[in-house]
Amino acid sequence: MNILLVNPVRNLSRAPNLPLGYLAAALESAGHKVRVADRAMRGLSKARLHEIALGQGWDVVGIQVYSCGYEEARCLARAVRAAWPETKILVGGRHVTALPEETLLAEAAFDVALVSEAEASVCRYVEALNEGPDALAQVPNLVYRGASEGEILRG
Repeated sequence: MNILLVNPVRNLSRAPNLPLGYLAAALESAGHKVRVADRAMRGLSKARLHEIALGQGWDVVGIQVYSCGYEEARCLARAVRAAWPETKILVGGRHVTALPEETLLAEAAFDVALVSEAEASVCRYVEALNEGPDALAQVPNLVYRGASEGEILRG
């Protein structure tokens, strides 16, 4: 699969984003094509980040969400959803780990959330996409939407 991992928050830090790096390494070792777009490390403008995210139809866009960048994450997810409705939008990070159900309920553009350490879970989630909706229940640390309106389930 073709996967984009994003940190949508630009701050003064230019340090490597280890969580996104770990996820990228795990996904690449499982045979997936991965690109990381980190606004903080690369100094990307919001416009350039959106250009990367919308420039092609990614199979999965993973967005790192911190509380301070929650609105940026929502904005990016909505733009991806509008441009590429079939793209799966995965969120993770500290905000999501603390409030996974609330995060999904508050933003319809977010498809699933990975909580806590996600290196193994993200690979299992991508595999489950090819196996059908019932496979999501077998993905550890995954929080996702159920069949009923407002239903949130955990893997």
